[in-house]
Amino acid sequence: ANSLAHALLNVPQLQVLRLTTNSISHKAVSAMGQSFSAMPNLQVLRLGHNLLGDAPLGSFVLTVLQRISLNSNSIGDVGVASLASALDEMKCLKELELSNNRIGDLGIEVLAPALGKAMKLE
Repeated sequence: ANSLAHALLNVPQLQVLRLTTNSISHKAVSAMGQSFSAMPNLQVLRLGHNLLGDAPLGSFVLTVLQRISLNSNSIGDVGVASLASALDEMKCLKELELSNNRIGDLGIEVLAPALGKAMKLE
């Protein structure tokens, strides 16, 4: 996890990062979160089909991100709440994929108002 986070610091020009269908855990996401802030051109982040669970998804806050795919990660109410709190800062976000997770009524209650404010979502 730390080696990937370190490697990402060396590619600030990267626009698309696809790490789908791996075994990336919440620990790796936390380590990578700091690297994302050093990637000002990252527009697409695809982390579907991993093991994120209720990782602190607010670490994905990048104002230039346009698409985030987090499907099939067992994300629950806690994880989606951390993501919802970060949506205000993601001014370019157009697509958010959260299908096939464990988001319940509580998570939807937190996510819905945040999505309402994120006017550019497609």
